[in-house]
Amino acid sequence: MKTGSESATTHPRATGPHFPLAHRPAEAAEPSLAPSAAPHLWFERAALVKAVAAGIVAWIVLELLFLAFVHRDLEGDAHRAFLPGDALGVGLREAAAGYRPVSQIGYDGQLYYTISNDLLGWYDAAAHLDNVVYRYQRIGIPALAGGLATLLGYDLTPPMLFHTLNLGLTAAGFGGLVYWLLIHQLRTALALGWLLSIGTLQSLCRGLLDAPADALFVLMMLALLARRLWVYLPLAVLLLLTREMYALVAAGVFVVTACQRFPWRDVSGYWQRVALTAAPGAVMLGWMLYLSLHFDQSPFASREAPGFTSYPFYAMYKAVAGFVATGNWTQAWPAVATAAMLLVAIVGLAANVRRLPWALVCAIPYVLMCASLGPAQWLEYQGSTRIMNVSIVLGLLLMPFDKSIFLPAVVALQALLGVTLTAETRLASSVIVARELVHEREGIPLLPPEAPTNSLLNEPRCRIAWIDAAPVCRRRYDGIWNAVHRELRPVAVAVTNLTDVTWHPGHAPREIWLQYRLYDASYQSPRFLARHAVLLDQEIPPGETRTITTYLELRRPGRKYAVEFTLWQEGPGAFDEHDPQNGGRYEFRVE
Repeated sequence: MKTGSESATTHPRATGPHFPLAHRPAEAAEPSLAPSAAPHLWFERAALVKAVAAGIVAWIVLELLFLAFVHRDLEGDAHRAFLPGDALGVGLREAAAGYRPVSQIGYDGQLYYTISNDLLGWYDAAAHLDNVVYRYQRIGIPALAGGLATLLGYDLTPPMLFHTLNLGLTAAGFGGLVYWLLIHQLRTALALGWLLSIGTLQSLCRGLLDAPADALFVLMMLALLARRLWVYLPLAVLLLLTREMYALVAAGVFVVTACQRFPWRDVSGYWQRVALTAAPGAVMLGWMLYLSLHFDQSPFASREAPGFTSYPFYAMYKAVAGFVATGNWTQAWPAVATAAMLLVAIVGLAANVRRLPWALVCAIPYVLMCASLGPAQWLEYQGSTRIMNVSIVLGLLLMPFDKSIFLPAVVALQALLGVTLTAETRLASSVIVARELVHEREGIPLLPPEAPTNSLLNEPRCRIAWIDAAPVCRRRYDGIWNAVHRELRPVAVAVTNLTDVTWHPGHAPREIWLQYRLYDASYQSPRFLARHAVLLDQEIPPGETRTITTYLELRRPGRKYAVEFTLWQEGPGAFDEHDPQNGGRYEFRVE
């Protein structure tokens, strides 16, 4: 397959005005972008229509999958997808709106959602960020979400609007990749290597900025390849305000333009070109200056995180080798795939550098920066895959210039691994994210050493009774997502201590849990669905009864379920496995 301007002029599906090289108008006869001419991207109507359709379909599918995830795992509350934590809490206005933490530590998505409700730092957002200037520097997506919410009349950004914006931008990036592959007559399915990768899917599940930043990078690169400065300018500004390290690419574009090696199609004046390509960096630095003055904090001190950088490829090698050596395949496979994609992208850029458009050459410093990331990124597979997703994008952009079989192979591997691991974590072992169950996922603080502890129960005996048992349990939600929606309902369970020792509450050695197992009893042989447990929260002396609150999982309405309550302690295990009378079994319907 031919590449460069020749492939664009001879593309059989092109419907735009293409001319043989010797007969092109003056604008089309500009010097090439690099040692080889760039494809003519402005524009091919048939390919553009298909790419837009692909983006719209991707947005719809992503939106539906995300809504299903919200109802299945988050009780229908999209705010929980940010994993807000107790460590940083939520703002006063968010708390007043009913938003609350559902984890102990939290996750980055919580921080950017908080910023979307306080774009200039005039309220209390700073008190709920781990690093104020560093987080506020990435104002791009929060500003879009917060601005859109304001235009729609909301006092706070609706969480679902924030997620929808992320999903929409990601779908637009996917459409851009599809367009690029179409005009080069490559398999458009390869664009799924980025859309379905671990980094993209994990980012979208948690409201992170990585996937939309990748999408903005795709669109910016297409603007560069099309040599349209007025399209590049807003995309570059938004990208640098979303992830500041893309300034490495913008700086390269500025240098190449200043050296008159980048023949922009829509701006002819030299100084105008130089000024416009310098504008994204100037806006980013201006915003950083405002943040430093407003919060009285150095922007450089905020980036002195330990383990953030290392020698090129060193942290990558140590992490991959460590995961493989310890048999930690949950993290090894994503790390290996990410390393392979990064290496193939770097080799492809180096091997074809003399044939590449300047747009791709300008991205090389960013890729080398990715190769120099430290153990802080590589030790968490979600961190490395999210940061390195740009290598998938560059791999796809490289395909017209690099015919190696390795490039499409490792891109396809990203999709395969992303779907496999997401299915495993989101479907096979998914749990409800709720404050009431946080101890199941993350544990709770240990009791002090002087606190009383339980003895090992060699002959566990108890009596369990569901106090407020009812033949029918009604859910709060009733809507189109009934088939996948799950929610928790507090229930009171009477626990009687039939042993001769006192049971102590709290997280300590030999702790005791109130546990239940949930079954779908609509089948002839009940099908196991879930297991949940809460720690005893009060002391129970021998022969005494106490009421413990646990949270019953309610699933699909119109079906019959069975729940088995019992106690559990490490060592003896579930008490009803020693004697069925140490438990209580109840059947109910969900309506």
